[in-house]
Formats: sequence, structure tokens, C-alpha cells
Amino acid sequence: MEGTFEVTTTINRWEPPFDKTNTVVEYIGTENEEFDEDATVKGNVFRIVKLSADYAIISYDSQYTLKQNQFGSQELMIAAQTIKVPKNMELEFSYMWGSKGITKKIVYNGKYVEDNQENSETNGYETSIDN
Repeated sequence: MEGTFEVTTTINRWEPPFDKTNTVVEYIGTENEEFDEDATVKGNVFRIVKLSADYAIISYDSQYTLKQNQFGSQELMIAAQTIKVPKNMELEFSYMWGSKGITKKIVYNGKYVEDNQENSETNGYETSIDN
């Protein structure tokens, strides 16, 4: 079984010109597959532990922190750096150890259906927002 995930990465520079960059990428993966390569952690941020029609269980890099102010996020924790992601629910993770603040929002879109043209490719697009 394959599942689709949408990851939105927002990078905020903490020094002039204090710009912000947003990138949205869709990933298609199977259990035990890693995705969302990130140079700040020298590898992938997420790994798929388990997939079902209604949720995915993922693990995430220990340099990222789950934002706890989200409704119900505590109940979704399974173990350290492992969390249950219900279908269509957005979860946010933060990385604040470098010269840039990074926020990653992940949404599990459900099972990948091969004949669905909308999910047939892994697409990414990038937009910049000036603040």
C-alpha cells in the first residue's frame, strides 16, 4: 500500500532581510520509506511506519519538535518522535537550531490510487513571501 503526504516547509531567516520562503511538496511512499530530505538534519525528516486508509503512523527527526498547541496532538503521540497522523489533519513541526526557523506542516491525504490523475505524480512548487 502506498500513501500520499503533503509537506509545506516555511523557512524564516532570523537576520536581515528577514525573508520567508514557502515550499509545498507531495510525496508518495510505502511503509519504512523516508521522505522530505532536509540539509539541516543531513537526511530525511519523516519515515512512514504504518499506513492505513484513515491514518498513517510516522516517525520524525529528533531535531524537529511537534508543536504541542494543536488540539489533540498529545493523544496522537505513540512514542518519542513517533506520531499518528489522521487523514486530512495538519500537524506542525519546528526546527529552531540554526540561522533560520523552519516549520513543516504535514498532511496525510490517504491511500495513493494509481488511476487518480491528481495523485499520479509527485509535484512540488515553491513560492516566496516577503515580510
